[in-house]
Amino acid sequence: MHSTASNGSNKPRKERKVTLIFKHTTADQHVAGVEALAVSADSSSLYTASRDSLVKRWDVGSGRPQCSGSFEGHIDWVNDVLLFQDKLVSCSSDRTVKIWHAGEEGAHISSSSSSSHSNSSSSGSAGGRSNSSSSSSSS
Repeated sequence: MHSTASNGSNKPRKERKVTLIFKHTTADQHVAGVEALAVSADSSSLYTASRDSLVKRWDVGSGRPQCSGSFEGHIDWVNDVLLFQDKLVSCSSDRTVKIWHAGEEGAHISSSSSSSHSNSSSSGSAGGRSNSSSSSSSS
């Protein structure tokens, strides 16, 4: 449904979409809510997925948690995070799934994205399966 212009004309207003990118003022904290957590197998690291489009790694083995890494690449909320062996998998409202080296800050391995009409995946994705109609993308 479109509203009419305030000058009395019956022309519908054009819908606009706006994307906000948060400026990260400090590297050791999120600037928006945390959506998901994952803990390393040895319980020394905690990974947090946030609405600020970041995944952060926290060292939790020595008392107070310390941010030890940040994974940047999503452009919308990060909704979930999963650890699988030495890989970190994150999924976002930007409709992408990204795979990272869990122990290396920002070490991006591959991306998959989906749209309402087609699915895309890169050859580095888990399972290595690819649809013949898909295309590769990475950041």
